[in-house]
Amino acid sequence: MSRNVLVRAFAAEPVAMMAVGMERGLVYVANPNSAERLKMGLTEAVGVPEEDVFDFDADIYREFKKRWELGERDFWR
Repeated sequence: MSRNVLVRAFAAEPVAMMAVGMERGLVYVANPNSAERLKMGLTEAVGVPEEDVFDFDADIYREFKKRWELGERDFWR
């Protein structure tokens, strides 16, 4: 499993990540730029509750990121 996802991170920040696994209600995600380091075992994925992980959509990501940078936090509804 390796797919691009949109993660609702700390303080509702939208973050583009790569999902690499799923177990017990958690989706394990990593920075897409660290794929090689992940394969080599030099870094690890982080478990995020599945309700905070969404299919990646570039337009939605840009809009959410813009709103987050303007101080909005309630756009995830």
